[in-house]
Amino acid sequence: MTENKTAEIEKHKNDILTQVKQTCGKLKFTLKGSVARDQEFLQMALSASRDRLSGLEKCCDRADQAVLSGVQDDIEVNVSCSVLTQVQTLGVVRRSKGRNTKRCWWLSL
Repeated sequence: MTENKTAEIEKHKNDILTQVKQTCGKLKFTLKGSVARDQEFLQMALSASRDRLSGLEKCCDRADQAVLSGVQDDIEVNVSCSVLTQVQTLGVVRRSKGRNTKRCWWLSL
């Protein structure tokens, strides 16, 4: 009788372990897929942010050149103001000690 109970308990234990291993395998598979999707999304977001930053830096450079060359055209001034607003909103321009960050000199005006 004790042997039957021991065998029954052992079988039940093995069944539970099998279920746990199967569940772990499914969870790992799901997690790997989720991580891969998150990584892909983050890579796309990073790429878009880099593109936008590059565009803003080009606008800053053009605005700097326009201001330095004395262009007083309203369109250039409006573009400069628009760029300034975008840069400040995005927090791209940081005034931090010890960091060499690219800034438009006219942002401090």
